[in-house]
Amino acid sequence: MAGNYFYQGCGTEKDIIKAINWLNKANENGSAIAWDLLEEIIDRLAYKL
Repeated sequence: MAGNYFYQGCGTEKDIIKAINWLNKANENGSAIAWDLLEEIIDRLAYKL
C-alpha cells in the first residue's frame, strides 16, 4: 500500500504527509490495515508532542 511505502521510506523518501494522505484514501475505501497504520502514526505523533 502506497501510504506504508511513504511512511517507511521503502523505495522513496519518508514523507509523513503523503503517507497520511494515501492511508486516508485507502481507509475511505474500507481498508482496515490503512486505519490501523493511521492510528499508529497518530499515536507516534502525539507521543512526540
